[in-house]
This record gives sequence, C-alpha cells and structure tokens, in this order.
Amino acid sequence: MRVSAIGSIGALLGILLGSPALAQDREPTGELTSISGRTIDVSSGDPVAFADVQLDFCLEGSVGLCLTGAFARSDELGRFRFLSDLWSQPLPGGTYRVTSAGAAASLDFQVAVSVRFLVDEGENLDLGELFLTPLSCPAPR
Repeated sequence: MRVSAIGSIGALLGILLGSPALAQDREPTGELTSISGRTIDVSSGDPVAFADVQLDFCLEGSVGLCLTGAFARSDELGRFRFLSDLWSQPLPGGTYRVTSAGAAASLDFQVAVSVRFLVDEGENLDLGELFLTPLSCPAPR
C-alpha cells in the first residue's frame, strides 16, 4: 500500500498538535496556555506593527524538527499573543519557537527566529521583545 507524504505529514500534525478529530482525547485543565510578546525594529527600537508571527511546535528530542502550530499578527504596538493552535484548540504545554519576517504588507525585515522555549500547560509566557532587523538595500548606482 502506498501512502502519500502529504497525507502522512497531515496525520502527524494532527496527532502532535491535536486536530479537531482528536480534541476529545485531550482533557482540559481549565487553565489556558498563552504565549505573547512584541515585535521590535532593532535599529530604531520602535514596535513593528502588523507583523506576521508564526508559532512552531518543536518535537521533543529532535534537533531541528518544528512544525507550524499557529499564526498571529501583531497589533499597532507590536504586541502578539497565541491562545490556540491552527485548529482553534488550546495550546498544549511543550517546546515552541516563534518566527517573524515583519509586516505582511512590506516584508521589510529579515526572518527572526527565537530560541526554543518550554511552556507548561496553563502557563502564560511573555517572551518579551522579538527583535526584527530591517533589510538593507544598497543605494542605486
């Protein structure tokens, strides 16, 4: 029997991140896990408004395997917050990382990737500032 790679990846994501079909297997604790922070322009210190931020769930014991778990957009003050995964299920405790490439409309920043961090179930973790470095464009000659 031949199984497609996309189907296998989808099944793995569902198992790891709790797809709606598997949501009933998770027992809620009544405490929501949240991950928040701010996107900041490293050169000016100003907030990066409306930056696209991605939350990745990292597999335990893996060197580099992290899977997309959720997306958010920072507000006008650069603040972002994750409360649920791609399937609108509460975030489980585990190891995560955050990435951002700045504002969706302009993409004027280099991709920033946080270090991996551990969040306990029910913890409200504030990552602080995620510094974004502006892309430098050479002057025309």
